[in-house]
Amino acid sequence: VFSGVLFRSAPCAPTGARPPQEAGTPDEAPAAAVEKTGEEEKKTAAPPWKILAQEGKYEEAVEAAGKAGFEQILKTASQPDLWLLADTARYARDGKKAEKALLAIRDRFASSKRAKIAAFLLGRVELELNKDPAGAVAWFTTYLQEDPGGPLAEEALGRLINACMKAGRGEQAKKHAR
Repeated sequence: VFSGVLFRSAPCAPTGARPPQEAGTPDEAPAAAVEKTGEEEKKTAAPPWKILAQEGKYEEAVEAAGKAGFEQILKTASQPDLWLLADTARYARDGKKAEKALLAIRDRFASSKRAKIAAFLLGRVELELNKDPAGAVAWFTTYLQEDPGGPLAEEALGRLINACMKAGRGEQAKKHAR
């Protein structure tokens, strides 16, 4: 689930790419599966930002999430919805919102596998979207400390070395390369 195209592409995600779904789970319907009317339909329909994200309209989805109350979504969304929001913001190349969504995952779902993966993605966001190699060094280091044998450990180490070089920390990069 956490290898291949999602993490091995450069930059964070190709423009117009659709975020991958979890292995073994079907794509979620963009709205309620059962026809309903009035207030009941409004309560069960997916929020507009989510529908737009699932349609690959990432910039529009981030804008819709902002209109719906981005900070409130961060506080109340389920883990899968937060993950979708983080991916959507990354694909829209909005580093600050992607960072907020990933930090919300780490804060609200700290013991989950995705919280560890979020540390890796925060490193990518810092390096590729926010242009902060020192911040990327910190997040790749965090990932490697939290999950040294994890599915992204090898890639995190390579990206850590790259971030160290970009941050002007050549000796630190050499140490990690050894």
